Amino acid sequence: MNFRKIKEIQNHQSYSYSTFDSELRDGYLAYFDNESVFRIISLENWKVLFEKDFKTPLSINYCQNFFLIEENRIVYTVNIEDAKIEVYYTGDLLYGYEISSAVVSPGIIIESQTKYENYSISERKSKLIDVASNTELYSWDTIQDLIDLDDNLAYLQPRNGGEFICRDIKTAEKGWIVNLDHGAQGKRIIGKSSSAIYVQRVLAKSSHFNVVALDKITGAIIWELEDTFSFYNYDALSCKLYGLGGKTYEVINAETGEREIKHDLKKDLHIASHLTYYYDSLLYFSGYLNKNTPVFGAVNIKDGSLGFIQEVEMPGEKSFRKGLDRPIVVGNRLYVRDAMKTLHVYETVGDSQ
Repeated sequence: MNFRKIKEIQNHQSYSYSTFDSELRDGYLAYFDNESVFRIISLENWKVLFEKDFKTPLSINYCQNFFLIEENRIVYTVNIEDAKIEVYYTGDLLYGYEISSAVVSPGIIIESQTKYENYSISERKSKLIDVASNTELYSWDTIQDLIDLDDNLAYLQPRNGGEFICRDIKTAEKGWIVNLDHGAQGKRIIGKSSSAIYVQRVLAKSSHFNVVALDKITGAIIWELEDTFSFYNYDALSCKLYGLGGKTYEVINAETGEREIKHDLKKDLHIASHLTYYYDSLLYFSGYLNKNTPVFGAVNIKDGSLGFIQEVEMPGEKSFRKGLDRPIVVGNRLYVRDAMKTLHVYETVGDSQ
């Protein structure tokens, strides 16, 4: 497989990491530049569909042909079809409280309230709000972060601690708590199936991890696999977890916890497990070749064979500090951003496999 570069977008300062592939699939590219200008670009002809200057933008989320932009406790919607911007939600100031809000999922806002007395935090409250009805779905008083919302199940973790907590926001039932470790490194949740959730467990040494499969209803441990990467890509169709770390490729059966493949790529590669992306029977990655050359590539998931490696040219001397973000692949295009905040867009040349 070969790729040719078709576009470079400089000053691609910030974007929605969690919904980036969703907007690309629908034909849009949205980002803030280094002057806080928000742009939506058509991937069909590279024309700017919307442009607006925000003073202090915080986040971008995409959902069904509109974007949600958060700034100073106000969440705006940007409708792509008519390029219209409207206020979606406002976190009103309460006396003695500092309020922040963030989009969790379509139609739901998380609002955090912090109360100060004598310049010290005396109380923290967080709540989930349904925007359409302006009703509170769920609230909690302890210092916990909401890390995922799966239908009616809210998954939370303490800011300092290794508990993994599940709450049912519709029935207000407490759900379950599992003590995993002393705190996650990076993303706690690796993947979710209809009945299980796959999470990271950090061992005493911070560079050592296990993968744990938990029952969604009870929190019971279904299986635990030792000596794993910190992150894998879950594919629901095959029910497998695909991962890359260093120069090693692994496949885990998500139903049984069995490690089915462990394969050395036999190249001087350095790949971080979270900089991988599964698409169409290939596990794409970004990393370094020979310790200082930034590259992206792909591994065939069936046997772990290396499909291709391609260098990304950047100005200046090659350095381990000048790396790449996780590559995203949609159709015949690959998108990857470098450390200089330039987004590189590639298309396949010849056969796609």
